[in-house]
Amino acid sequence: MESPAEALETVKLLSRASELYHVTTFVGYRENLRGQNKRVTIVVWDAGPLKPDIRYRVLARDEDGHEALGKPHDRLDGALAVVQWSDLDK
Repeated sequence: MESPAEALETVKLLSRASELYHVTTFVGYRENLRGQNKRVTIVVWDAGPLKPDIRYRVLARDEDGHEALGKPHDRLDGALAVVQWSDLDK
């Protein structure tokens, strides 16, 4: 079985896609500033090791449709740190 990074490059090559991501989804609950627990879906886009400067992107969406987006980052923790989490508190 190929690693996700190897699979990403194989799919990219064979599909002739110019840009491709391995996407991982996490679902959980987050307490907003009003003290309400809201279901949140966090989607991590991974461009793979061949795009190190912009490897990870993160999008979070709560059950009310509020979205929080981060800028691309070379590390997952960095991508999570720049997400505008306060956008989920609106």
